[in-house]
Amino acid sequence: VPLLAAGADSEAAEMAAGALVNLAAPNTANKDAICEAGGIPPLVALLAAGADSEAATRAAAALICLTSACPAAVLDAIAAADPPPPLAAFPRLQTELLAAASSRLERAAVDDDDAALRAALAAAAAVGVAEEALGRGRARLDEIAAEQAQQARRESLGVGRVEWPSEFICPITVCKLVDPVVASDGHTYERSAIQELIDRDGAAARSPLTRALLLPHLFPNVALRNRMQSHAEDEMRVAEAAAAAGRAEGRAEGRAEGRAEGEAAGAAAERKRQAEA
Repeated sequence: VPLLAAGADSEAAEMAAGALVNLAAPNTANKDAICEAGGIPPLVALLAAGADSEAATRAAAALICLTSACPAAVLDAIAAADPPPPLAAFPRLQTELLAAASSRLERAAVDDDDAALRAALAAAAAVGVAEEALGRGRARLDEIAAEQAQQARRESLGVGRVEWPSEFICPITVCKLVDPVVASDGHTYERSAIQELIDRDGAAARSPLTRALLLPHLFPNVALRNRMQSHAEDEMRVAEAAAAAGRAEGRAEGRAEGRAEGEAAGAAAERKRQAEA
């Protein structure tokens, strides 16, 4: 790995990149070891020399192998590279990176971790993922920010997280639906989860719920998405109403206590006056 730093014009770097290809290709443990040894950033740096460079070509081959073992590390190194590597010069590597970045972006969009989604978006943009997918990721980032603000508001009102009804939960991921779609079995799933199943099994893909064969067509469940939004808004209105009622009750109790204390003080003063008389 240290020999890679000699640069694309160095025979040492060229031979080192080739050695890493041979080490990584058949062995998962070696792939992990190369990642842990910091081999990915210098391999990415060698790509800048382009397809005419033997060192860059071997580096691309090594990165193809490593993408299967540590895709996030490879993608993050590509995103951080300055200048950006000419991925179009290495079409096989770019194909591997596009698949890995798209999959990472889909997984990140389902979770509520905005930092992970930002990293996935940066990597996806760096390797040339389609603008449509990037747009969905950015829209999800806005949703997460809105959800976090809403949750902060709920906590300020003394209310916990929203309890989602079972119909809002994906039967595959067992998480709240983000992009609900209806499959050919008539049931609703998280888009990325059911699409992964269909892509993996092809014509043999079966419904997780009915075991019927699945067609490749998916349709957005707009009605369910709207119900989920309404549910969250209703929960917030109830929380705000409860908080307002609590504040009003507290003020009423405070006024009552004030009157009681005033009356008690007046009675005590009257008794003292009578005693002195």
